Amino acid sequence: VTLVSEDGKTFAAHRAIIGYSSPHFHSILKEQITEKIIKLKVKTVHMKCMLEYIYLGETKVEVNEVKDFLNMANKFQIRGLWLDEGYDDRDRSKEKIQDVKELETAQTKDDHFETKSTKEKMVAAQIAKPIKESSDDGKYFCDQCTFRSTHKRNLIKHKETDHEKVIKKIQCEECGYIGTKNALKTHKLTHSGVRLSCSQCDYTTVKPLHLKEHVRNVHEPVYVYCDKCAFRAKTLRYLKGHNEREHEGKIYMCDKCDFKSKFSERFEDHKKGVHDGIKYECDQCNYTSTFRAPMFNHKQVKHNNIRHACKMCSYVATRSYNLRAHERKLHQQVQK
Repeated sequence: VTLVSEDGKTFAAHRAIIGYSSPHFHSILKEQITEKIIKLKVKTVHMKCMLEYIYLGETKVEVNEVKDFLNMANKFQIRGLWLDEGYDDRDRSKEKIQDVKELETAQTKDDHFETKSTKEKMVAAQIAKPIKESSDDGKYFCDQCTFRSTHKRNLIKHKETDHEKVIKKIQCEECGYIGTKNALKTHKLTHSGVRLSCSQCDYTTVKPLHLKEHVRNVHEPVYVYCDKCAFRAKTLRYLKGHNEREHEGKIYMCDKCDFKSKFSERFEDHKKGVHDGIKYECDQCNYTSTFRAPMFNHKQVKHNNIRHACKMCSYVATRSYNLRAHERKLHQQVQK
């Protein structure tokens, strides 16, 4: 049988194999037992990974696609990924054998599902353990979906971001900001007029966590180094991203337009901002941005009044990279 994804890509598969691996597929195949082509509302990337898992027992899914892939696998009741799987194999063994025989009879062509560079795309662990913050022994479970985590804070954040319609929202009494109780508490610091200052530079902020992160990242950094070049990073996450971009050639490509990026964060921001209409909104004015970096710069310059002064002349920049460019252009040449 030929399976067709929602964007028109075709995949050859065996009725007996996919029917045995998925009760949902089995019911579709029995309803359309004479059909040679079956169209499904499934993304191409999800279809490919699903068939890889059915045929090979493992697959590789991009981090930003894991949640959608697992939801799709749960919908199709893929054995091994289906979280509500509660059947008894021993009691249904005869029924399964009969079902397989029926589907084998309807098999019109013994096409093999082919994968390209399969070994390179496989991971050692099965997709049943896809997310770092979620694990099989996670003790905090979401009561609205399949999410689980070993940390309570991750569950709270998940509910706020993925199920915000059931979270009570409160409006700020001094402006139009609307957020959860905890988010509003943090937001109100912007109205207090009290700013926390860094003891080592001119950086100021209203949020204690931001000050702590500033000190750790700017004044007390601990670096991890790339073993292939001179690159260094402050976290393993940034080092991993560097390796993927520069040494593995990984690129994130949008399936709805020509946008592509080496950065997963920019790719996610693009999808949300351009195709879903969800943009970053400043909580102190009407400024909006598709990407998070311009929003951060906007707040630093317009609302926090952050400036970067040259130590060798009177030049002042609103962006740190502008100051670095100034120093390289004028003062490094003088020093030489």
